[in-house]
Amino acid sequence: MLGSEDNDINDSSVADIDISDLLDDFLSSLKFEQRKIFILRYVFFYSVREIAEECNCSESKIKSLLSRTRKKLKIVLMKGGYIK
Repeated sequence: MLGSEDNDINDSSVADIDISDLLDDFLSSLKFEQRKIFILRYVFFYSVREIAEECNCSESKIKSLLSRTRKKLKIVLMKGGYIK
């Protein structure tokens, strides 16, 4: 029994590394502006308004860009087998 629990822990650690690499690759594939906006929103939790002010563009542009980026991320996660 103990051995199987160890394998579960190791499998989880490997999965964490895999998704971390996948996310790093995904973020690296984005253009600078797209990556900056995505990180401001989902890592630093800026509001759409704050991002628009920071980037000197409209809120609608920010919303549109975030939507397209989320769709790209969804495809990457599906291809990686992390979501269906």
